[in-house]
Amino acid sequence: MREILFRGKRTNNGEWVKGNLFVPDLPNTPTQICIGTNVVRITYDVIPETVGQYTGLTDKNGKKIFEGDICKHRSNYSGDFIISVVTYTDGYVDVIIVSEVMDDTTRAQVEDIVKRKLEVAADKITINVIANKS
Repeated sequence: MREILFRGKRTNNGEWVKGNLFVPDLPNTPTQICIGTNVVRITYDVIPETVGQYTGLTDKNGKKIFEGDICKHRSNYSGDFIISVVTYTDGYVDVIIVSEVMDDTTRAQVEDIVKRKLEVAADKITINVIANKS
């Protein structure tokens, strides 16, 4: 089972904070990230558009990957760098890959990593490839 963790940018200084997400029902009440326990807790107001949930994946250095992170990695098959963004919502995973081409082997590698790391069935994974127009 993957760890439930959220990240968001603080409204007062732009720093990233990680913890539990609190989205209030009341109007004019800020979205917050809470850090701590039931006894001692610190809350930070965060910019709602910056909030992302931990995907359960880590990079090669062990750094946690959150929804909306832009990841750059080398394809084991072609050796080319691939840039991707991952979102995880309601048990479905969307992977957006920026690349000129996506061969079947690389696509299968991406799908396999997501299936193993997130314990998600293949039918709940969508991989979209968009061309880099830069």
